[in-house]
Amino acid sequence: MAGALVYREHCQQCHKANAQGDGHRRPALRSQRIRSASDGDIEWFLRQGDLGRGMPSWSSLPVAQRWQLIAYLRSIQ
Repeated sequence: MAGALVYREHCQQCHKANAQGDGHRRPALRSQRIRSASDGDIEWFLRQGDLGRGMPSWSSLPVAQRWQLIAYLRSIQ
């Protein structure tokens, strides 16, 4: 799955291979918060980031790759 490759390249170092985060500043991506967020909300957050909490903006990531990542996050829930 293309989204898994995007995840490994851009997200895994912080959110871990299992997407469970570190329990502190790097939250789990297998969570109710992600399950209940709309795809559009997730895409918006990927573009905006939250530097105050350590999440970079991925606005430079091509749109197609952002949507592949969202599809991957949905698949691991």
